[in-house]
Amino acid sequence: MDELTKNNIVLSLPINPAYVSAVCMTASSIADKIGLSAHETETVINAVSGACLFIIKNAPASEKSFFNVVFAVYESTLGIMVSCSNVLSGFDKSALPHMDEIIYSNYPGAFSIKMIKNHNGNFFK
Repeated sequence: MDELTKNNIVLSLPINPAYVSAVCMTASSIADKIGLSAHETETVINAVSGACLFIIKNAPASEKSFFNVVFAVYESTLGIMVSCSNVLSGFDKSALPHMDEIIYSNYPGAFSIKMIKNHNGNFFK
């Protein structure tokens, strides 16, 4: 999921809760396109909004930066990475709904949450 492909959707948004709905609408549209069930779609939306809100809540108050969301659609998986250029602490992946995989990293100058949802969709058809 680290490489960009023609099937990636990349959003770069101000650290502001007003923009989480744009991320959720994008997640919903992609989930619908790849054929996820309503329950799976809600899981994806809740996970991505939770990750975004964690970054927004924990970013330094003086920071006027952006957070990034990458949706990477593959033949049998949907990868979502939410990241920012701040080092954040206190992330608990159990707070996110059940995705098939959740990986987070916290390195100097970068924090990211990667989430994977398996699917049997028709994005490439």
